[in-house]
Amino acid sequence: MDRRVVLRQRRQVLYGETYGWVQSLKYERRPGKLFFRAFDVMDGTEYLGADAFLASVPLESQRVPSFGIMPFDFEVLSKLAEGQSTVPGANNIREGIVIKPVEERRHYALGRVMVKMVSNAYLEKSAR
Repeated sequence: MDRRVVLRQRRQVLYGETYGWVQSLKYERRPGKLFFRAFDVMDGTEYLGADAFLASVPLESQRVPSFGIMPFDFEVLSKLAEGQSTVPGANNIREGIVIKPVEERRHYALGRVMVKMVSNAYLEKSAR
C-alpha cells in the first residue's frame, strides 16, 4: 500500500513595524540602524487571535510592546496611550497604543475590529 502524506501549505504573513532611524522618534538608535517588531500574523485570510499570535511570535523582544489583555475601559486606555515609550533603550514619547479584541472579529460597517489610539503628546509633536 502506498502511503503518502499530503502537507497543507500554510500561507502566513507577518506584519510589523520598522523603527529606529526612520522617523523623528529615533528610539535611541544610531544612524542607519533599523529594527523590526511584529504586531500581527495573517494565516490564510484570517488574522490570528491574541493567544495564537503570542504562540507564533513567542519572544517579547520580537513583538511590539504590550500592556496585556484587559477589559475595554476608555479612561484606562487613554492613560496607557500617553507617556514614555516602553521600547527598551528608547528615550522618547509613546506614539500611542493599538486596541484589538482577544478573538478576531469583524464589524459589518467597519470591517476588522482594531483601532490605534494616538497619544496627545505625539499629535502635538507632529503638528509642529
